[in-house]
Amino acid sequence: PYTYPGEVRLLANGTAPQPIFLRGATGQKPLFKAKLALNPVSYLIVENLAVDRDMQSSAVNIWSDVNGVDHHVAFRHCDVTDSSSGILISGKAGYPTQDIVVYDCIVHDQGQWDPALAAGDRDYLGIYSGDFTERVWIVDNETYHNEGNGIGEPIDRKFVFRATCREHGHEWDHHGGVVFLAKDRAL
Repeated sequence: PYTYPGEVRLLANGTAPQPIFLRGATGQKPLFKAKLALNPVSYLIVENLAVDRDMQSSAVNIWSDVNGVDHHVAFRHCDVTDSSSGILISGKAGYPTQDIVVYDCIVHDQGQWDPALAAGDRDYLGIYSGDFTERVWIVDNETYHNEGNGIGEPIDRKFVFRATCREHGHEWDHHGGVVFLAKDRAL
């Protein structure tokens, strides 16, 4: 009853005193068999959802482009699985994605994580922070069984705290701009 197929594109324009919520009931995470495309959004809180893409592209896209700049987005208490990249955060020249928080999510099983079984070297990532992003906070998340990295790619000002990353096809974090790590575990 909680399955939504296709792509769900959300355009939201909240404010600091009145953010917009997309929320599943506590203890019942609605299952989206869809890409959650968040663009343009501001002051948006997404929580208590499950996203399973059946390997059809990234599961959650938070990105800025000519349609608008994404900023002040919280994505929390979600389960993201079975896509080419779990959570994709990116921007475009002149349209930076800013002030994003990914908190207390489980991001797993993107591609075939075991190198002995993988079909080549695909970079199926858990949480990907691309170019033109600023002030991305990745806090208290768990990533595992991703064919690429658990958390990766170059950005400026990426803050990663208390991440648990285990059993990935690649190392758990790529190169980047200013990256702060605290109490992380790569198992």
